[in-house]
Amino acid sequence: MRPLVPAVAIAIVAFAAPATASAATLKVEPASPCYREEQTVFLTAEGYTPNGFVDFIRDGKVIERLQADASGAISGNLTLPGLVSGRRNLTYVAQDVSDPALRAEVTLLTTAIDVRVAPESGAPNRLLTINGRGFFGRNQVVFAHVVRMRRGADAAARRARTIRIGRVKGACRLIRSERRLFRRDPAPGRYRVQFDLFREYKPRRSVEYDNLFVRILSPASER
Repeated sequence: MRPLVPAVAIAIVAFAAPATASAATLKVEPASPCYREEQTVFLTAEGYTPNGFVDFIRDGKVIERLQADASGAISGNLTLPGLVSGRRNLTYVAQDVSDPALRAEVTLLTTAIDVRVAPESGAPNRLLTINGRGFFGRNQVVFAHVVRMRRGADAAARRARTIRIGRVKGACRLIRSERRLFRRDPAPGRYRVQFDLFREYKPRRSVEYDNLFVRILSPASER
């Protein structure tokens, strides 16, 4: 689903188990140095008590209790939580219920899908500092599409002014740029500024891996 890179942000720690048991492990796929919020990953836990129960813990709280199979393994999907802003290291622990010494953990660096512009007030054509993150996809360049909202108009037929914001950088796909999103003295009304990874504006694209949208309603100047 996504291009994979070495998992430099993932640490797997296996604590010593009794001599009669193999060490527990916890692995995640796909391996990535940074994950997008609400992304689904695949977890594999091995080396636990056969047919026993394993607690999956995050932030000191049990989020799920699952039963291992006859070989002491568990596998399944995990959906990462949403973040308000920024990025965060999320540590997941898999601990055997009957033998707490069988324990392993994995830490996933996770980023919010977030765009912020500053200053928040001023002339419509003011120079803005744009900071964003979470722009994962095949394309590497972020664009902003400025669309005037009109009543009764078909959203797909609205014309957009498109501005190239810049190329993403880093594992968490960051963008930082200074741009003017509006021309001088735009028509009064309400505007949507849509940030995505596409040169062509399509308002009805779904929010997927390489169809990332952040929408901001911005008032035009009043005459």
